[in-house]
Amino acid sequence: MYQKGDDEKIKPERTYDFAIYYDYKDTLFTELSEGKSTTGTIVFEVKKGKTYKLAVSKTSPSLAQKEKDIEISVDLKKYDKTTSNFTEAENALAAYIDVVFLNKANAAYGKLVSTGKDEAIETAKKAFVKNFKDSFMDFRPSDEQASAAYDQFREAQAKRSSYKLTIIGFYDNKAQVNVKLNALSRENIRRLIGDYESAYFDTTDDYDYKKAEEDAYNKYKEILDKSDLVESNDKLNIVMSKKDGKWDIKMKNVDASQNEYLLQSYIGDVMDY
Repeated sequence: MYQKGDDEKIKPERTYDFAIYYDYKDTLFTELSEGKSTTGTIVFEVKKGKTYKLAVSKTSPSLAQKEKDIEISVDLKKYDKTTSNFTEAENALAAYIDVVFLNKANAAYGKLVSTGKDEAIETAKKAFVKNFKDSFMDFRPSDEQASAAYDQFREAQAKRSSYKLTIIGFYDNKAQVNVKLNALSRENIRRLIGDYESAYFDTTDDYDYKKAEEDAYNKYKEILDKSDLVESNDKLNIVMSKKDGKWDIKMKNVDASQNEYLLQSYIGDVMDY
């Protein structure tokens, strides 16, 4: 593959990640006898709006016999319509994040996402509730109190957090989308809870740790509004698969993805390492 006006050869992509994410079949080094054929995928990284030439060389049994390359012009503008698939995958993941983690309405969920909405919401809530209860030592929040805290957490997350999605791979019925988010951090929240507990001790005569933690719980919404956000690293890559026109987005790591870390990030354990 050559870019028009540039003689430098573009090497095919042969990465391990591409193979496991997209069921990539590498046929680069397949030898063919005369009259035989093979099928497969060869991946090149190209730039939007550029024109390229794909050159195919035939190796002659006789080194003395020179074979002429076959050249095929590749104009990426002819494939502009296919990029709508990229946007669709991003829109599907955005709908999932909005509806499941941020409690926001997004009509694209029903149109683009096949994952069960209620089950996905409940899974995230259960994960938060477990973590939330473990945030206190003496005060033990009830299930109702922890659920109320999650409602406050999602509300603050919807108001304060942000995300950016970038598709980094699309092949056949699979897509890989990078998520860059700035979100609430359980570690920062826990630190503020400690400050509120100290303030409680400063304004009271008793040193009842249970009461101090319960006082911080009652001011949880205020703490969420004050807590510093944390930015995720660049490795939060989500793998999605498409079937019957809709995208299935699982919050469990598949292949070498970081799907599970997206859920963890949105309940406070931001993947920033």
